[in-house]
Amino acid sequence: MWMLGMRQPRFVPPLNTAMSIEMGANLLGEMSIFLIGALLLTAEFYRQRRNDKSKQEEKNRVQQQLETKITDLTEKVAFQTMEIRQLKMMVGSMDRSYDCCWT
Repeated sequence: MWMLGMRQPRFVPPLNTAMSIEMGANLLGEMSIFLIGALLLTAEFYRQRRNDKSKQEEKNRVQQQLETKITDLTEKVAFQTMEIRQLKMMVGSMDRSYDCCWT
């Protein structure tokens, strides 16, 4: 009342039965709509959070698979590099022995 620039009422007339029932029904209806809206909003929040969590878990799973593949490939490259060195040494020793015998 103060914000509207009005004074405090000195006398508030009592409501009759019909008006009090109507105001109670309006209040109950508005509270019901508010509660349903709040419940729907909360349900949507939890649904979205669950979806985000499953997406994050999928992303982590894919990342783990990629890291495993990279580790495997790194090990294969190291093994193949070692084999190449051994083969080069074998070829080099064969070339030396071949050159030695025919010259």
